[in-house]
Amino acid sequence: GFLFLLVGVFWLIEALTTKAANPLWWVGLIAGMLMILLAFWSSAQTFTTKAYMLLVFAGIWALMHGITDIIKAFMVRALGKQVA
Repeated sequence: GFLFLLVGVFWLIEALTTKAANPLWWVGLIAGMLMILLAFWSSAQTFTTKAYMLLVFAGIWALMHGITDIIKAFMVRALGKQVA
C-alpha cells in the first residue's frame, strides 16, 4: 500500500508541476489519483491479495505510461504538421 501511495503522490506532483509545459498533465493527475485509491484499497487486504496487487500495479503502471506515450506521439506528429 505504501508503494502505491508513494507512486501516486509522485505522479500527482509531476502532473501539477508540468501543467504549464505539458498539455497532457491531466493524464498523470488521473493516474496519480487512481494509484492513491489503489493504495488505500490494498492496505486493507491480506498478504496474498497484496501479492496479486503488485501484479496489478505493474500492469496499471505500464498501461498508463503506454497510453501517455501514444498520446504524446500523436501530439508531436500533429505539432510537426502545423510547423511544416
